[in-house]
Amino acid sequence: MFEAETLFTERYIRKERRKRLLFELTNEKKRYEGLDRFSHESESLLDPRKIIMKDLGLSYRPEFKAFVSDHDEPVKILSNDGSLDGRNVLFSEATELAGLSFEPVILLGNGFAYVKAEPEKGGTPQYLLSEKTK
Repeated sequence: MFEAETLFTERYIRKERRKRLLFELTNEKKRYEGLDRFSHESESLLDPRKIIMKDLGLSYRPEFKAFVSDHDEPVKILSNDGSLDGRNVLFSEATELAGLSFEPVILLGNGFAYVKAEPEKGGTPQYLLSEKTK
């Protein structure tokens, strides 16, 4: 039932932080809080070996746009935004939808993930992750 949440947590989250985040993401009462907390603590929760790009304006960088173009396949959306959460759409469409949302968004693809945290002063933290370690 929570396959995407489990895969994301097991592949991209630091080992010592997985259990709590997975509990929150798979618990309907805790899901919103879990995604919100993840958004505010993403840098400390993400496995740094899996981050291949990060930037406050990542979605505008040419190398990110090239990655999206090369990997334009269906991705699963995890978000507090009820109109997005659980949808499967092409990566290019999902990044556009994520850009329009004020909520944190996780896009889970085949071997990669994109994280857009909540906007904060100075920009919106964004991360592109690869299942393979650096």
